[in-house]
Amino acid sequence: MKDSLTNDMLKEIAGELEMGMQCFYNKVTGEIESYPKDLEFSGFEDDWEDLVVKIKSNPGDYFEFEAMNSSQAFKIMADFTDEITHIPTQNKFMDALSRKKSFANFNNLLQYYPDLRQEWFVYKNKSYLAFVKEQADEFKEFETTIKQSFNQNFCYELEYHLTRAFENAPDPEISKIWCDGVLMPFEDRQLQRENVFSTQKIETEAWIVMTENEKYQMTIKLGKRSIKKCKEGLPLSDCLPDENSLKWISFDTKNKCIELQLK
Repeated sequence: MKDSLTNDMLKEIAGELEMGMQCFYNKVTGEIESYPKDLEFSGFEDDWEDLVVKIKSNPGDYFEFEAMNSSQAFKIMADFTDEITHIPTQNKFMDALSRKKSFANFNNLLQYYPDLRQEWFVYKNKSYLAFVKEQADEFKEFETTIKQSFNQNFCYELEYHLTRAFENAPDPEISKIWCDGVLMPFEDRQLQRENVFSTQKIETEAWIVMTENEKYQMTIKLGKRSIKKCKEGLPLSDCLPDENSLKWISFDTKNKCIELQLK
């Protein structure tokens, strides 16, 4: 991976997003690459085809920065309005935001307040930069951990998959067992990339119900596919073994331990 994102690069990303571009950071080359968000049926698909294909063919090489949604953009306008000190002017902007087509109303009203309009541009750019920096911080976390792959969503998925595997067991006693939750690891070290790739396993806990709900120590061993997914920052969904088999599950009821082997 190339050097970390600089402030100038973050400003460039914020500018691209504001212009309606889909913006990506190439983790291999350190370059910022972007293309228009709504390309389909635009007539310009061929102009951007090579870049789009390159990015979609190598998802693990890229981190995508998201643009603000309408609610987030509205909040910036509302926050800016709250800081207007001249009460009659502030009331006009509050009224503009309270009516339909609030974005158009806000921008149209700014035309009558040139000084305030300049303040708005500074405020908006600063806010968008802060929004992009938050994503950059997430990116840094993802570069040192496997939280893009192993997260709360995967824990939910594993919980239900494990329960279905128990339900499908031919042994009626085992079929009564179910999982009531897989916990995210308590120790941050368990999801650190260096630790995961050296041990090829994740230690955590899960609630297993046999006759009562009990907390088990859970060891999740990673196979070749799941290691590859973690390295690429991709979901582990297709690394779950067949739910009609118990071969990937072993558990020790006496010591309250359960071990899983992912693909």
